[in-house]
Amino acid sequence: MFSVLLPQTGWTTEMPISPGTPPAIAEDGLCSLMEAIINANNDAAIQADCPAGQGADTLVLPPASTQELTAVHNRTYGVTGLPIIASDITIQGNGSSIVRSSSAPSFRLMAVTGTLTLRNITLQGGRQPDWEGDGIRNGGCAILIYQGSVDIENSTLADNYCFYRGGAIYNVYGHLKLADSAVTGNTGSTGGGLAQYHGQAEILRTTFSGNTAAKNDGGGIYSGASILTISDSTVRENTAFYGGGIRQEWDSQGTLRNCVISNNLAKTSGGGVENGAFATMTISGSTISGNVSNGLGGGLTGTTSHSGLVVVSTTISGNTSRSSGGGVSVWGEGLTTLTRSTVAFNHANTRGGGVYVSNSPTVLSNTVVTGNTTGGSGPEMSCTGNLCARYALVNHYNLLGHSGSAGLAGVTAGNRDIVPTQAPAQILDASLANNGGPTPTHALLPGSAAVDAGDPDYQKVIYGRNEIYDQRGEGFLRMGGTNMDIGAFEVQP
Repeated sequence: MFSVLLPQTGWTTEMPISPGTPPAIAEDGLCSLMEAIINANNDAAIQADCPAGQGADTLVLPPASTQELTAVHNRTYGVTGLPIIASDITIQGNGSSIVRSSSAPSFRLMAVTGTLTLRNITLQGGRQPDWEGDGIRNGGCAILIYQGSVDIENSTLADNYCFYRGGAIYNVYGHLKLADSAVTGNTGSTGGGLAQYHGQAEILRTTFSGNTAAKNDGGGIYSGASILTISDSTVRENTAFYGGGIRQEWDSQGTLRNCVISNNLAKTSGGGVENGAFATMTISGSTISGNVSNGLGGGLTGTTSHSGLVVVSTTISGNTSRSSGGGVSVWGEGLTTLTRSTVAFNHANTRGGGVYVSNSPTVLSNTVVTGNTTGGSGPEMSCTGNLCARYALVNHYNLLGHSGSAGLAGVTAGNRDIVPTQAPAQILDASLANNGGPTPTHALLPGSAAVDAGDPDYQKVIYGRNEIYDQRGEGFLRMGGTNMDIGAFEVQP
């Protein structure tokens, strides 16, 4: 009688990395990070110091250890310090760091073609300052994802520098999930923190701060021909030429939900966010504030041939353009809609302190545009070009201007809009504050002209839903009074 042994699936191996062991290959009886990756990739004991890999492997680093890389391991996708992650590997960091030694030659830390999960770890000091072969070899100086999948949790990616895209992460034809983490102080030519091309990225409860796109786009994040979803996250104090915080283009689809985009700098356009050519972006429940553009669009920009920009229940406040469109600047073919939002206290040197439109279809509805300033025409909203009468559409229960002036140039308020006699200080609180919910808002003041002045056709507004909320989200219902309020904030009963 004979039996047949069938291959078993679902095996996993846990490989503890020996304390005090450098991440190198050495026949010393101690399991190093580098040796463990090799065994995990091969499902075998190629390196005798570590257990054989088997299925999905978990490599457990000693608590608070420093895994210091001192030499190039491979050049498969450009100089890289660790073996390529080609299988299903989890690295449990336990508060450890993987760093490139300051005395080591330049190289990125890791590249992934398989599936990698990183937990509770810091990746720091990856460097590739010079061009080497094709583009992919020069990007992602903490992690290059090439047709692989990476899940990063509770981790920090800091002080990585790349000549090319993605100072910290470059995602090419791959998938990235980044949660409860920080991406800070990284530099790339494009995408100082993260760059992706034909990739997908899901970002949750993560901060991108102090990153730089030294030559091009997206100080914090750049997304090209990709899908980008950012929720409950902060993008602040990043710098680029285009899109100081975030830039996407080339058929990209972007979604920002419950985010704060603040104090970013664009040297050319799009201080906070820039939606570029053929891209579509939806922004909801978010605050875009304190950003600066040396050109168009202090807070938010939709550029020539963008495919669409949808802004819902969002506050755009305190941004500055040294050209036009202190809060929002749109031009070109794509449709832009601002719905149930607040655009206030922004400034533009030339025109359109709140909103600037250049021959681009733009619709405002149930939106507050007040307290904005400019050195030229249209402090609240300015439209230039011979299609303004057709393309810049208001007359949808907006509050425009203050003190009896709509503050418009090239566009006219409709009979359903409100031009209040009140000063801005009587309409809404000038302080951008925590009024509940995940993002700061400007509260409407008692007696404000915006209160109960929104679209009276509530069923049309909610489009078959049972209820909708203001920018603050669940717990802050629209229709707190007779009609819903205008703007991102609803006074509650």
